[in-house]
Amino acid sequence: MYISKTISIFAKSIAFSDTLVMIEMSRDVNDSTAYLSNNGRYIIFEFRDKRVMFLGPIGLEKFVSVNDFEPSIGYMAVMAKYSGNSKPVEEYIDLLSTLDELHINRTNFLQPIKYLRVKNV
Repeated sequence: MYISKTISIFAKSIAFSDTLVMIEMSRDVNDSTAYLSNNGRYIIFEFRDKRVMFLGPIGLEKFVSVNDFEPSIGYMAVMAKYSGNSKPVEEYIDLLSTLDELHINRTNFLQPIKYLRVKNV
């Protein structure tokens, strides 16, 4: 299933408004770990059989680590590497607005998540 909507995300207090896509995929339904990665500018959040993709900041090379993750409120603080910057920068991602735009029940989606890991592809 593919869904496309326009959203606003916040990274370092700067609003980006672009397209997001939710793709269903197969993954172990007992897994409690979500994965954060990127493909170019696209930020990818994966959990179980769902993959949420949305456009991130220009120059995003990769996510380095997770500093904080609050699954109950869909908040992530992560370190990200950007082109032209030798040191990683802390970024903040609010997943709730993305889930709302996709009409995904935020409680059902986020409640089983216990861990967030960076997955570099």
